[in-house]
Amino acid sequence: MSHDLTQQLKSIKEIRNQTNPSKDWVLANREKMMKQISNTVNTNKKYFNVSRLTEVLGIFMPVRVSYAVLRPVVAIALILAVTSSGWIASVGATQNCLPGDICYGVKLATEKTQEIVMAVTGSNESKTKLQLEFASRRAKEVKTVMKNNDAGTTKNATEAIKHLQDAMVSANTSMQDASQSSPEKMVAFTKDVNDKTNQIVITLKEAEKSTSSTDLSLSKELVDAKKTVNDTGIKAIEVVLEKQAQGEVSVNNQEVKNMVQQTLNSIANDSNSIKTETEQFKNITKDMQAVIKTITASSSFMSGTSSVSNLTTNTLSTTTLLIFTSTTEAVKTVSSTMNQVNHAEEKADQTSQTMDANLQAVKTLLDNNKLMEAVQKVKSVNEMTTDVQKTVVEVKNTVQQVLPEVKLPTATTTVATTTGR
Repeated sequence: MSHDLTQQLKSIKEIRNQTNPSKDWVLANREKMMKQISNTVNTNKKYFNVSRLTEVLGIFMPVRVSYAVLRPVVAIALILAVTSSGWIASVGATQNCLPGDICYGVKLATEKTQEIVMAVTGSNESKTKLQLEFASRRAKEVKTVMKNNDAGTTKNATEAIKHLQDAMVSANTSMQDASQSSPEKMVAFTKDVNDKTNQIVITLKEAEKSTSSTDLSLSKELVDAKKTVNDTGIKAIEVVLEKQAQGEVSVNNQEVKNMVQQTLNSIANDSNSIKTETEQFKNITKDMQAVIKTITASSSFMSGTSSVSNLTTNTLSTTTLLIFTSTTEAVKTVSSTMNQVNHAEEKADQTSQTMDANLQAVKTLLDNNKLMEAVQKVKSVNEMTTDVQKTVVEVKNTVQQVLPEVKLPTATTTVATTTGR
């Protein structure tokens, strides 16, 4: 070994404490991980030691050769381990981990390993079901995180939603592949996809009830996530009908009708929720009109000043009042918000009428066995519902910023208990 190389190795050793994490950090996080693992894993269990086996093989052959022999064996063992219940149990400690927990990365890595193994050993149907299962887990994580309402709720829920969207994209791809490779299985497979997507949407709706009206980005992401999941269920039905038109599968029309109706019920519940919320906008408009009268009548507002001593704090927050430099500006701000509320109400009413007409049209198409047309109409209703939901979310956010004390309606979605089956 050259003198220069020796010196470089010594210098690395000297700065070790600067490059390694602190002992306190290592001990604290090790303790957390061990607590998670100790709940489900037998600490006395002996594990296969790859290093030991390499040493033993090294007695009989060069290390490089033993490594070349051992590598494929370990790869096969890993596949068998991942697909065995024993290995799944050993990583069960991470199953309750949530975004923001130190073990959440381990949970995702475990799922990624399952995904890789499934890509090698599983069918396209199995891949789709696995991705839908991951999406279902993400939806439950979103619900739990938002219900807990801890610090970092928005960030953690957003992370779970992102992974949910990724899982749905992968599920869509696998589903398309499955329709090509095993068209004869598509009818039963589509039922499974439809059931799973509807269950995921129900979970997201339950999570939605915990969303703060001021958390605009998270509310919109939840709306988009529901649309993505609904689209997957609709696409599954669309694919099986295309295969029927091509003569590749035989479809029981009543089964398809039931699946379409199930998805339609889910979207209709959102439509009813929008109606309930926009009805409350009328009361908000009255509150704003009262606020404008209060501001105008208050002698505390003088031109060019921001005195707020005589204005009741339960009408406007102190923070909101301080941004106003005159009575005119205050009235202008509240009036502008009121106009947005009125516009949202009008848009929601118009969309609601259109959706009601489309919902009735879907039922008529189903009765006449025009299944593909019914599916396309459901897709259109899903688009409209998503658009108006985002408008309502934006208006609620604006109202809450200007008039924090105004009580805004929350999502009161009623989940259909029947599926028409």
